[in-house]
Amino acid sequence: EDSYASACRDSALAQLEVTGVTSNGTVFYDTTNLTDLRIGNRILPEALETALALVKVGQRAKILAKASRMRDDTSRFPYGWALEGDVTWDVKCHNVTRPAKM
Repeated sequence: EDSYASACRDSALAQLEVTGVTSNGTVFYDTTNLTDLRIGNRILPEALETALALVKVGQRAKILAKASRMRDDTSRFPYGWALEGDVTWDVKCHNVTRPAKM
């Protein structure tokens, strides 16, 4: 059974806790519990979604995203100003539900 967050790419749903912090320590994305999230639908910045492929259920991760990887996302999100510099995403993957279990 695939319990990685990347399983969402094939219609599984993830439950994640996400916080975004700029390189100078400013929280731009308050800790948010995201439920029924389909990764790959571009609901989150692409650099973050790509890194989530390595996060397994129950794991926490600090994901450093370089500004150069988020250039396309700066205009897509209300916190786009923060993505103009390097940021750190603190993530915890609570659950991944596979399509067969939905």
